[in-house]
Amino acid sequence: MRNYILAALTLALYVSADGGCNRKDKEAANSLHGKWRWVKTFCCGRTSVWSTPESCNCTRSLELKSDGRYVLMDNGEITKEGTYMLRKGINDYQQSTGDEREAIVMDSTDAYYLSMNGDTLGVTMGYMDGPNYFYVKSE
Repeated sequence: MRNYILAALTLALYVSADGGCNRKDKEAANSLHGKWRWVKTFCCGRTSVWSTPESCNCTRSLELKSDGRYVLMDNGEITKEGTYMLRKGINDYQQSTGDEREAIVMDSTDAYYLSMNGDTLGVTMGYMDGPNYFYVKSE
């Protein structure tokens, strides 16, 4: 469950980066800042299952701060804090091959793709064995 936090944080850092961003990128980054409430996760592999706050009797949240810091919380307790950056492509190789998808890198080690569908933020590692986290803005 902590992987979803790391993914979300990485995404937030990437989105908040100012250097080299065009206006559209800056607006996208600003829309990611704030507190996000976890609503569901789809994980992992060929036998993936959905988990929700009801199925685990838990709460989770991710806060992406405009200064490039993130905070992940489980049941109101901080489980991870660090820095994030936003970028295009999940890594340098993917970007060099034309991958322009929004991604977040958390603590310089964990990278996740980001997607917005309405008010829902999706955070995924981009492969079938990895978790897919979904959040809605809470503030």
